[in-house]
Amino acid sequence: MTIRCFEFGVHCSGFPIDEQFGLRSEKCCVQVAIQDVLTRHRIQIRGFQKIFIDFESRTDGGLRIVCDALGVYWIAWPFNCGEYFSAEPDQRIRLLGMTCVAAIQELFRVQQLPTELLDQALTEVRNANFLAEVILGKKLRSPDKRRWACLSYKVTLKECTVYIAVTERAGKVLLKDIVTTQRPIFGVTLTRSDAVIEWISDDVVQVTLKVSHKETIVKQFVVSG
Repeated sequence: MTIRCFEFGVHCSGFPIDEQFGLRSEKCCVQVAIQDVLTRHRIQIRGFQKIFIDFESRTDGGLRIVCDALGVYWIAWPFNCGEYFSAEPDQRIRLLGMTCVAAIQELFRVQQLPTELLDQALTEVRNANFLAEVILGKKLRSPDKRRWACLSYKVTLKECTVYIAVTERAGKVLLKDIVTTQRPIFGVTLTRSDAVIEWISDDVVQVTLKVSHKETIVKQFVVSG
């Protein structure tokens, strides 16, 4: 089965409270970027749809499989918390991301799975420094069949921004605008079912976006050209 969900957690004794807020944003960036690339490249692993990694503050040993049941691979991997605390924010994202990459690659090696496609996917996300603009669902064609609308989102340390884009059949961008900006954690919870695109007419596209169980945003955008 294709891996549809990826998560990781960091376990360090005495983790400062103020550092935990930064880690939360960094985790969002890395999780969104890696999950997106694993899904787009249709990476598969013997009937499992989710990988969860525990980063443990240890220097000995390597991969430890905690559980592999109910469609989830739960593994543990060593993590240097001291190196993380002393790094700059952009370096921390890369440190977390590279640790995830190493753990996933080792999991595939231990399970004797082919790694060529996996390595290609992880190289892509690594070169983007674990920051990705994720396409949310399929493109929707306008009633006159001349234009296509799609939603995407990008997660940074400070925010998750959802965009609407409209292009012509030739690929020319007619519109790119911001639908909403939320906290970084929104990028981890955002799914296709939370967002709906509708063409009201040939020139007006409407976005309905569920941002919480209490709030739904509805916006219309006029397309010129």
